[in-house]
Amino acid sequence: MNHQKYGILLFITLLILFYLLNFRGRVHNNISEGFENKSLNTRIINDYVEYQNTYMHLDGSKDKKWKDQTLDKCLTLCSNDKDCYGITRSNSDSDTAQADCHPIYNLSKCQTTYQGSGEERSMALNYKTFIKKSLDDHEHLCISSNNLNRGISIKNANDLYWLLEDDKVFGYSSSYIEIEELYPRSSFKVVEGLYGNGTVSFQSLLSKHMNKFLVHNYPRRDQLYLEDKNNLKTSEDNARASFRVSSGLNGKGISLKILKFPEVYVRFENKTQKRDRLIVIPIENNNQINDLATFYFQDQLTKNTINTSTSSNDVDTSTSGNDIDNTPKIITPLEKIKKVKTKNLHDLEKQKALLEKQNQQILDFDFSQANRVSYIGRELAKQASYVELGNYLKEQEDIQLLDRKLQNQNQNGVSIPNKENFRYSL
Repeated sequence: MNHQKYGILLFITLLILFYLLNFRGRVHNNISEGFENKSLNTRIINDYVEYQNTYMHLDGSKDKKWKDQTLDKCLTLCSNDKDCYGITRSNSDSDTAQADCHPIYNLSKCQTTYQGSGEERSMALNYKTFIKKSLDDHEHLCISSNNLNRGISIKNANDLYWLLEDDKVFGYSSSYIEIEELYPRSSFKVVEGLYGNGTVSFQSLLSKHMNKFLVHNYPRRDQLYLEDKNNLKTSEDNARASFRVSSGLNGKGISLKILKFPEVYVRFENKTQKRDRLIVIPIENNNQINDLATFYFQDQLTKNTINTSTSSNDVDTSTSGNDIDNTPKIITPLEKIKKVKTKNLHDLEKQKALLEKQNQQILDFDFSQANRVSYIGRELAKQASYVELGNYLKEQEDIQLLDRKLQNQNQNGVSIPNKENFRYSL
């Protein structure tokens, strides 16, 4: 009987030992797999920039969808797809949850809590978006909560940069900015709108204007200018310093609308290509006008960045037609080297910029004074003409006098010498 009890106890002990060993092995494997997955997630996610409360191009049945995938799996699928720019995923799903992901094949339409219509801004609260860092200007594709409060330079589709002159904003080429070394005057900070409610404001980063914001006074005044924040005391004042962001009117970049006038946009005036005013005006449906009202954010212009700034928006984001190039714009180290140009290679550009500057100086010349000088010149010329006329009349009078004298001599029987010779003898 004792042997039977010992046998049962030994059997139970072996079962418990087997279970413990098996459980430990499973825990070890799960921990190991967990560390491996965590390492993989970190590596993959580091290849992407995250836009919070942002979605891109969710058009229902038109968009492709990867169903029941973890975030890691979605990013891996996108990384292995050369045509994929990134993914959009619901905010409510954890990174490890099996959920739907929307791969992004078009960058023309970005909606965030600061960008898009009211409905689109509300919808953006439900999503987060990951964009490949290898894309050119990947940090400036959308305006979201995690990329506000940063220094930027702003240009339009025609490569005219916002540049401060006193308290006003004009458009100038990068060549002019480089020649004159006006980099600080092309720097702004995009911040949450002073009016709130999903708007943005633009603060000057120029040292003497650090507390000033870009404002309008439409319809009494069309040109944009700077106003000290201390003077923006009312809700109406803050509204004049705040702007709505929408997708670019030309299908790329962004466009800016003022509040309380839904069809009034920020754009360049387009009266001159050298020094163009930044104004607010109702927009007509015109491709050229759309380019003037479409802008791109980029890193602040400096001596080191200005030579590469003109190539920052090369990705074709249009959706119409059969000639769509959906290949992501990947920047390789060799391409980065090719983009960096030396000063010597820019000699011709500098000469061109100097000629443009001289031409602008001529255009800016005070013609009121020039007209005064011209008037004095005309008066002097008129007086000179009077003198010449007087000399001519005097000569005619002398000739008539000579003729009468010759006639009198002829009547008295005096021989008449050659008239021309006699005239010069008088």
